[in-house]
This record gives sequence, structure tokens and C-alpha cells, in this order.
Amino acid sequence: MPNDFLRGYLPFLLQRADQELSAAFHARLGDDGISVSEWRLLAVLGDGRPYGVSELATVTMLPQPTTTHAIGRLESDGLVERRSADHDKRRRLVSLTPAGLQLAARLTAAAAHHQAAVLATIDAEIGPALQTQLGRLIDTDSTSRSPVPPPG
Repeated sequence: MPNDFLRGYLPFLLQRADQELSAAFHARLGDDGISVSEWRLLAVLGDGRPYGVSELATVTMLPQPTTTHAIGRLESDGLVERRSADHDKRRRLVSLTPAGLQLAARLTAAAAHHQAAVLATIDAEIGPALQTQLGRLIDTDSTSRSPVPPPG
């Protein structure tokens, strides 16, 4: 059990909530042979447009080597394809294949169902408010936040 400080420390609570709320969905991904990293890529690529590897790494919050490795696995499974960008042949773009689009749509629907089930466990007004507030927290320019005071 976390100590008194951690019970109220927002970054800890957010990470703990993520772990608790995602466990069942992540197990479902495993049943489909998809890792969490691969799921994040499928979810982003599910909008149908091609992305560069660096852009995917940023959006999915994955280190670039992890992103590249996961793309390779998805490519081996026939779910994504890489091609050179029209304007810059050195730049590689990643997009879903038809099979990848189908899997991304199925998993996105499962994720939406999972989220609805999670939100149904709390007050109906809290879920949307929590999502809005977390979105605002994320969208806030981190440079505008107060600096961390030195210890002591």
C-alpha cells in the first residue's frame, strides 16, 4: 500500500489508475497477440493516414527504438506497410494495410467498450468531467507551470 504522500500525489495516482483500468484491456490485446506498443500504433494509424516513425513515437509516447521494433513486428504480420514519402524519398511513412485497418477498427471498438464499462462504475457526471480536466492538464503548456521548488 502506498504511503500517505503517494496516496495524494497526482502523477502516482494517474499511473496507478492507468495500470488498474488498462489491465483487462491489455489482457485482451494479449489474446489477440498484440502488445500495448503495437496497440498504440494501431490506434494512431487507425485514422487512415500515413505517419513518419518519429511522429508515431511522439504521439504514442514510445521511445523511437520501441516504435521501430513494433512497426517491424506489425509489418511482418502484414498489418502495416512502410513506403518512401513522395516529397522526400529518405523519409519512410507507415500506414495500415487493409488487414491492419480491420484489426485497428475491431480493437478500437473493444477499447471504447472497455472505457464505457470503466466509466459506468463511477458517477455519470464524473467521467466526462475527468476526461475534460485531464485533457486540459495535458494541453497546458508545461513551461507555464510553476517550477518545482528546491528541497528544504
